Amino acid sequence: MPAHSSAAPEAATPPPALPAPASSPAPRRWLRRIHGGGVITESCPSWCVATHAHDQGGMVGDLTHDSAAVAMRLPMRVQGGVDAVAWPVLSAMVRQWPYEDDGDSARAREPHVAFEPSPDETLELDADGLAVVIDQIRAHADRLEQVHAQLLAAVAEHEAEVSL
Repeated sequence: MPAHSSAAPEAATPPPALPAPASSPAPRRWLRRIHGGGVITESCPSWCVATHAHDQGGMVGDLTHDSAAVAMRLPMRVQGGVDAVAWPVLSAMVRQWPYEDDGDSARAREPHVAFEPSPDETLELDADGLAVVIDQIRAHADRLEQVHAQLLAAVAEHEAEVSL
């Protein structure tokens, strides 16, 4: 868990734009060794950027397809640390578990969004669920602007009192 910091965060550089979708590239195909024996030919969807380096020799159901992730990064001092690190928040990527057979397997087998409000906390959302989260984040940004205005007024009031 990050420690609180009173230092103002440095101005964030805007994140790079997501790559433009390719015009229907041929699916990436590769041979995958399966735990317990056997080989299967896998095909990645056009949006999958996963290397699948750790999928060799695993269980069939462990395969995931992941898009590039987007995240806002805030400078935070992690407990015990001296230097600030770029702490990812509001991270999201398209994900699919093509062979999922636990829980809500039909939903996991379809592309969905893995949304991490903060590290190690993941919500699996469909398009409608992500739209709700986006609306909530926009509304919260409006509330943060109100807090910012209150802070500016409080600082001005404090400075006026100190200069007396």
